Amino acid sequence: MTATLSTSVKINITEQQKQDCWEFAQIYADTVRNIYAKDRKQEDTKIIVNQAYWAKLAEVAVETAIENTGVKIIDGVDFSIHQRHQKSFDADIKTVNALIHVKSVHFDRKEKSWAFQKSDPVVYEPEQDEVLVFCVTHPTYVEIVGACRATEALEFYYRPRKDELSATKECLYLKNHPKKFKVPEINKILQPLKIVLQSIPENRVGFTDKSRQTMQSYVWKEF
Repeated sequence: MTATLSTSVKINITEQQKQDCWEFAQIYADTVRNIYAKDRKQEDTKIIVNQAYWAKLAEVAVETAIENTGVKIIDGVDFSIHQRHQKSFDADIKTVNALIHVKSVHFDRKEKSWAFQKSDPVVYEPEQDEVLVFCVTHPTYVEIVGACRATEALEFYYRPRKDELSATKECLYLKNHPKKFKVPEINKILQPLKIVLQSIPENRVGFTDKSRQTMQSYVWKEF
């Protein structure tokens, strides 16, 4: 169990939402399994399905939480299945004032941490209106642990626990594990999602910088 933070909110998941996410995950896995086998040496389709399912469920929960704040959503959760080979680092949800990146981990993970690709611009060149939302998924609900601006998280990234992942991944850790090497604790800067969204001016008019324009051609996400 994760100790509930003061920033946390629980979003219940409906049976229809579960079904939508499960159907998406199955089609997604069938679409990208060759990519996963080649790039990640992952050939177990069940693992790909589960990762995609829980990640999409977290996105759905965050979308619900944003709707509850009254902030207008421009682009909501995408259930489309795309065919191109390039990976997307685009935001999961776009509002009138923010680009929302949803990160999730399942409740049965003893240490709560969230992995990022080193090549993801949000890790090394985030925009001021990019927001990271951290979730813990459960069978019937999603706990939104908290959120922060991506720019505020820059000094909290640390190497993965597994050395073999260090070449391509960076991680954000909720808090230190007493029996493992010390890491920066992202919980020190987390705030309720509503508070973070309220702190960002309403000025989203589309991507203008070069890196974000390039992102428009990326069409599949890694879960």
